[in-house]
Amino acid sequence: MRGSPKPQFAAEKSAELEEMRRLYEDEMLSLRKIGRLFGMTRQGVHNRFVAAGIPRRQQNTRGLIEFAEQRRELANRLLIAHRDETLRMYVDERLSLVKIAKRLDISRNRIRDHLVGCGVEIRSPGTLHKFPELGKLKAGESMLLPRPTFKSSPHFTFYRMAKSFKIRISLESIDERNFRVTRIE
Repeated sequence: MRGSPKPQFAAEKSAELEEMRRLYEDEMLSLRKIGRLFGMTRQGVHNRFVAAGIPRRQQNTRGLIEFAEQRRELANRLLIAHRDETLRMYVDERLSLVKIAKRLDISRNRIRDHLVGCGVEIRSPGTLHKFPELGKLKAGESMLLPRPTFKSSPHFTFYRMAKSFKIRISLESIDERNFRVTRIE
């Protein structure tokens, strides 16, 4: 009688399965959490449910859509409430969209769309954040900056950064690793 379990063991398994079903259907626990409670894997719980004919929960797509809409509405209200702060962070402090998004706990794309809606020109991602002090130079002031390590010409890189800060600069190669950058206007 190798195939039939002992009656007492079968009753324990049945009670265990009923408790699993209750946790899954009534308490809305995940298969993984149920597995942890019973010392099983998620797949083990799933296999027991399939063998017992317990159906899986359907994805609550309506609930997910409603949640996404609520989150979007909350983000919009938050952006409207923090409009001046968002503009200050992006325009004055020159923070990246990602950093602003982290501070406000809103997606980068939502921040971007909001700024575009406010008439702000979005900066192209690049090296601007590496040398923000370049934008603070006064006419005639100089500073040493390390030679960029990217493939494009260092002159092109620094002139492009200066253009984005709406200033003009002069470059002088000091050595193999450094440039002297002087604001000329």
